[in-house]
Amino acid sequence: MFCSQCGKKLPDEAKFCDNCGTALQQVVEKAPVVPKPNPFAEPGSQTPVTHINIGVPNVGLNVGNVEVSPKSKIGAFLLALFFGGLGFHNFYMGHSGTGALQLILQILIWVLSIPTFGMSIFLEIPFFLWVFIEMIMILCGSVKDGEGLPIRL
Repeated sequence: MFCSQCGKKLPDEAKFCDNCGTALQQVVEKAPVVPKPNPFAEPGSQTPVTHINIGVPNVGLNVGNVEVSPKSKIGAFLLALFFGGLGFHNFYMGHSGTGALQLILQILIWVLSIPTFGMSIFLEIPFFLWVFIEMIMILCGSVKDGEGLPIRL
């Protein structure tokens, strides 16, 4: 039996391709193998590939037959670490509403620091805790992207 997506030869009793993770249909016919382009070949010397169906939707990645977000936990964590008060990590993950709220609140705190002679700095403490908790949630994997998909490592 061959995988219909990547063309790898598999045992007849296989239910999933161990190369690409595609669920297999119990068909005994051979699937054509799509040649992979050689990046070091001379231009025009390669066989043209007319159709490649990799079975991955545009929204997320298909890892081990589980659809995950193309967003990265490390990227979201670093954005929260360096720009957490501005909500950039939430914009990155697709949570535009929360990101906008954090951005507006941060700007409001900055503006309030002028007439209060910096006393609005105490408003930063709960704001810091909010971002810190979000950073922990990102690392633990309990945060999903805007499409509801788990964020990949």
